[in-house]
Amino acid sequence: MVLPERKPNMSIRRWLRFRRALKRRKLISSLRRVNRSIVEVRAQLAAVRDYRPTCLGGFEDRMNGEDQVTGWLRRLEWQHYGLARRLKMSTQQASGYL
Repeated sequence: MVLPERKPNMSIRRWLRFRRALKRRKLISSLRRVNRSIVEVRAQLAAVRDYRPTCLGGFEDRMNGEDQVTGWLRRLEWQHYGLARRLKMSTQQASGYL
């Protein structure tokens, strides 16, 4: 994350406040992106679980697909938790950002 340089006419306090606000905005945009991804992955997981294979190989594919999607979901939820902590929010509060 590249932050802007301080302008000569800007006081240090104002510049620090500006930087904090900019960092927070970028974190919130990342949080929104992660939340949207979590919604998509949960829908994908539901689709994988609804899949009814007709042969044993299909069942293995379903289990592998479910494991893969569950891994994605776990990583996204961990990312969500980290962003919520950096924003000093509860995870429930942070889930409201879509």
